[in-house]
Amino acid sequence: MGDVLADLRKKIDVVDKDILALVLKRLELVDQVAEVKRANKIPVFVPGREDEILDGLVTGVDSKYASYVRDLFTSILDISKRYQIEKD
Repeated sequence: MGDVLADLRKKIDVVDKDILALVLKRLELVDQVAEVKRANKIPVFVPGREDEILDGLVTGVDSKYASYVRDLFTSILDISKRYQIEKD
């Protein structure tokens, strides 16, 4: 059992590094979005946009994971909004 668990943890470590790289890439794009919004006087939070994004992300996701995916991306969106606000 120890070998199986160790192997699974190694696979998770690889996935975590992939996720980190994608999150950093996303933050770079958020940085650009913040610049465009600031230049065009667009608010950081646009009502309805977040639900639209979240609904699109969970569409087609296995129901046993859907609420967790929604929670994960809610956190990502909250971090993105916080970054845009703090960047000002």
